Parts: sequence; structure tokens; C-alpha cells
Amino acid sequence: GKLTAVGVIALVVSVLVTLVGIESAFNRIWRVHTARPRLSRFLVYWTVLTLGALVAAASLSVVGRVFALDVFSTAPGQWLQSTLLGAAPVVIELLGFAMIYRVVPHRTVQWRHAFAGAVVAVLLLEIGRRLIGFYLGSFNAYQNIYGAVAFVPIFLLWLYCGWTSILLGASFASSVSAFRYQPAHLRLPQGYEIYAVLRLLARFGEARAEGRGLHSDAILACEPVLTDDLVQVTLAQLESINVVRRAEDGEWLLARDLDGLALAELYEAAQLRIPIAEAHLPGADDPRGAAVIAIIDQLRLPLRDLLRRRVGDCLDTPPE
Repeated sequence: GKLTAVGVIALVVSVLVTLVGIESAFNRIWRVHTARPRLSRFLVYWTVLTLGALVAAASLSVVGRVFALDVFSTAPGQWLQSTLLGAAPVVIELLGFAMIYRVVPHRTVQWRHAFAGAVVAVLLLEIGRRLIGFYLGSFNAYQNIYGAVAFVPIFLLWLYCGWTSILLGASFASSVSAFRYQPAHLRLPQGYEIYAVLRLLARFGEARAEGRGLHSDAILACEPVLTDDLVQVTLAQLESINVVRRAEDGEWLLARDLDGLALAELYEAAQLRIPIAEAHLPGADDPRGAAVIAIIDQLRLPLRDLLRRRVGDCLDTPPE
């Protein structure tokens, strides 16, 4: 209430810059190669700032009124009050971290993965808090060295421990969501990424014909040959040439007519290779896989014949 207009502007700008840094870090952890549009990003941040403050104020008001009841003046009531007050920070941290892991990354994160990462972050944060409290309560090194400004290094140390805990929780949530065992017969041979990309585009074409999009989890479910990392990389490459777009609900939508997309454009944008060797491809027996393999053979077989030429013959030059 005592902030001036300049102070309010500086506070909002600093918080927005911090949130941009947090989103960038989370996107790297979740292997997301594209950020939200600027307008969508601003709306998400503004919602976090305003709604978070309102929820915090409402929670304090409700808790104050509840603890003012007569039942909490008794001995059992006081024990219950102390227990709730002790557990409240942990519960709030758990819910807050889970919400952050769910909302901030520019991809769909399942609640179970977000809560798994939140549990890790809360445990690390509580352990760090107790260790820092034990150190500060047992030793006076900071007070003796820094004197009246000892709160500065203590605050920076607490920020470092807190941010490290949040990042480790995010890394755990990302690892859990990305973990997926693939049997050997479902693994994509090296150099055959073009097979996975064309199958993925076929799935997008079918989804658009039905008037829907595809979530990352749906892509992994219908295409077992893909990994989470390959899906994220491929979606980012397709988005760079406006083939797909991510909706606000997390679905990926086909944004271009596939009849107008040339293989050369796809080849350059996705940095694909034309495979030479023979390989067993997962899903080769279904109609979608057979059609894709036929296209790849039309590119692969002539190139294989051309690459059988000897290097010496290619370098021979006629005498001057």
C-alpha cells in the first residue's frame, strides 16, 4: 500500500522477468523448443500474479476465522491447530509446486507427474530449510563476519537452496513423464527419422479429418516407435515451417494442407536423412507404414545405387 507508481512498475517488471526466466528453465528441462506466444505468456503471468495474491489473501482470512472458533480454545483444539499450522506450509508448497510444474512448461504435463516432482521439491526444500536453520542456530559465522547485513548472504543462500530444490523437482517430473520402455522391435533404426515424421504427419491428417488435434501423450500412445524427445524435437521443427500449431489446451493441430507441403521442405526443416541400409521398421505391416515405406524406397533405392560409385572414380579428372 505504500508503494509509489514507480515502485509498482518496477515490482511488476521484475516479477515478469523472473517468470520469463522460470518458464525458460522449465522449457529446457521438459525439452520444449518453442515458447508461448507473447500475448498468451503475458496472460498466464498476469493470472498467476493476480490470482495467486487473491488466493493467498483469501486463505489467510479463512484460516483466521476458522482458528477463531471456540473449539480451538480447548487443549485438543490447540493441538489440532498447531498440527494444522505445521502441516499447512508443506501442503501449500506441494500444491503450489504441482501447479507450477503443470502450468508453466509449454507442453502438456500430467498431474501425476507434476505431483511426483512436487513431492521431491518439497522434501528437498524442507531438508534444506532444516539444515540452514540448524547451521544458523548453532554457529554465528555469518553474524561475526557480516554483522548487521548478515541477512543478505543468508537470504541469497536460501534462494539458492529453494531454486535448486524446484529445479531438481522439475527434472524428476520431466524424467518420469519422459520415461518409456521400448522393446527392441519397436525401436526406430538410426537414420530412419523420416519414417517417424511421415507417420506422425499421417496421424495429424487423420485427426484433422475428425476435427480434433493430438496431445503429446496421444502421439506416444498411437505411435510406439516415437520417444518423448523425438516427439518434442519433431513438433518444434514442424512448427517452424507452420505445419502444426499448439492450441491453448495443449493439443497440437495441423495448420497446413499436406498436399501443399513438399518433401524437400520437410527434409530441410526436420534435418532428415535418406537411409541407405535395409532395416526392419516397426508398424511396416499396417497400411500407413506400407505407404510410408514405399515413399522412402523411391528415395532410397536410386540414392543407394548412386552411392555405390567409388570415391576414386569421382575424383578422377581428365588431363589438361
